Amino acid sequence: MDDSLSPMRIWRSGGMSLVSLLTSARICFLALLAALIVSLHFGATGAWADNDATQDAGKLHQVRLNTVSRVMRGPFDYEEPVGRFPHYEFRHRLLNRSYHAFSGAPSGIDQPRPTVLLLHGSGRTGLSMVDMWRRVASTHGLVVIAPNSARSGGWMLLLDSPGFFDAVLRHAEQNYPIDRERLFVFGHSAGAVYATQLAQDNALNARAVAAHAGYPERIARRPDEAGPPVGFFLGQYDHLFPPSDLPAIGQAMAANGHDVTLAFLPNHSHWYYADGPAINAEVWRFFKRYGRSQRQ
Repeated sequence: MDDSLSPMRIWRSGGMSLVSLLTSARICFLALLAALIVSLHFGATGAWADNDATQDAGKLHQVRLNTVSRVMRGPFDYEEPVGRFPHYEFRHRLLNRSYHAFSGAPSGIDQPRPTVLLLHGSGRTGLSMVDMWRRVASTHGLVVIAPNSARSGGWMLLLDSPGFFDAVLRHAEQNYPIDRERLFVFGHSAGAVYATQLAQDNALNARAVAAHAGYPERIARRPDEAGPPVGFFLGQYDHLFPPSDLPAIGQAMAANGHDVTLAFLPNHSHWYYADGPAINAEVWRFFKRYGRSQRQ
C-alpha cells in the first residue's frame, strides 16, 4: 500500500479517517444525549431542586434594596443590653429554657397583635434580636418573642424543636397579646439557617419566614403542599454566605412550593448589629404582604 494513502498518514497530515470520524460522531451523540437528560431532570430549577411534577411551584422574585448607605458599616463591637428587656424562664422536657420579649402594642389594647418569633445568631441570645427589633415593633405595634437556643453555638433540632417554640409561645401568651394567625419567623445567621430549614416543613405554622445573612444547608423535597413564603436578605459582601449561591437556592425552594423573595443588600456584609433596625423595617414590609391569608 502506498504510505501516502494509509489512514495513519492521513491522520498525521491533518485529515480524518473513517474510524476517527465515526468515533467523533459517537462522542457527540452521547454528549447531546447526556445534556438532554440533565436538562429534563433539572429544568429551570437548578441542581439544588428535587422537584416533583405534581407539585405547584412558587413564585421567585428578586429585588435590590438600598437600605445600607455606607460600605461595611460598623462599629463591629456590639454588646447585648443586659437587663433592658423582660426575660422569662420555664421548664421544657426537663430543661430550664428561657426567652426575651417585647411588645410595641399600645398599652391597654388586648387584641391579638402580629407576632414575630426571632432566632438569634451563633454566640448570641434572644436579647440581641429584641434589641434590633424594638424600633420596628414600637412603630407597627408588634409583639416580638426571642427564645434562647439550648446551646450558644447554634440551634439543634433535638433540643430546639418545633415543640419547644410552641411551648415558648404558649408561655408568652400569658403576658402578651400574641396572634397565632399572624405569626412570622425571622432568623439571623445561624438562626437564619435554622428558620429556613424549619420553613421547608412549615413546622412553626408561620405565615412567612425571613432570613438575614444565612440560607438553608439543604433543600427538602415537598411534593404535596406549598410551604410558607420565604424572604432572604443577604449582603453583597457576606463572607460566610456567598450571594452567588442564593439564586440556585431560591429556585430550588420555589420549585418546592415556596414563594421566594431574594433581597440583595449592596454595601452590606454579614454584620447585622449596625444596620439591623433598617433591615428589619424591610423585613416587616415583606411580612405584611402575607397578612392573614395563605397563598392558594
